[in-house]
Amino acid sequence: MKRLSTFVLAAVFSAGFTAVAAAGGPSGGGGNEQPDVLLKRVRIISKYGGVCHVSRTRRTKQYKIIRNRSQLRRFVKTIPKYEIGRGRMPRSNDPLLRMPRVNFRRHVLLVTINSNPLRYKGPYIKRVVQTQRQIKVYYTLKKRPRYPMQWPAGVGYYRAVLIKKSSKYIRFYLQ
Repeated sequence: MKRLSTFVLAAVFSAGFTAVAAAGGPSGGGGNEQPDVLLKRVRIISKYGGVCHVSRTRRTKQYKIIRNRSQLRRFVKTIPKYEIGRGRMPRSNDPLLRMPRVNFRRHVLLVTINSNPLRYKGPYIKRVVQTQRQIKVYYTLKKRPRYPMQWPAGVGYYRAVLIKKSSKYIRFYLQ
């Protein structure tokens, strides 16, 4: 009988909960991580997406957790004010540039970043689930078949979701 190290068995109940029995958990690592018994989907309040500047010299973290207005302003500074292209380009219509009103006492903004758009498409946030101990954000970067496009260095894509604030630890999983 084969050892099932990353196999996840999920059964969806009518109450909206998911029971998971996994050897090594959904992250795929076989360590000391105990499988979470109940997963509950977190309601996504708003979704945002667009282009942002990423550091060319150091490796950019692929996610950010924005908990207050100053962190949001710092992230919005990385979003270009004009569309990416040659010559005179129109102003960007990115929704975060308009600084949406977010109540950070009740909400938190979770951002995933693709710092290498020539190699990967996305990021795509698949789902956000809550366990007894933490909030898990599952996202993916799809591999491009070739490198057909030209893209300026230091520019990547982002996706962000606004969820209800929680005291639980937030963890990101690349699938």
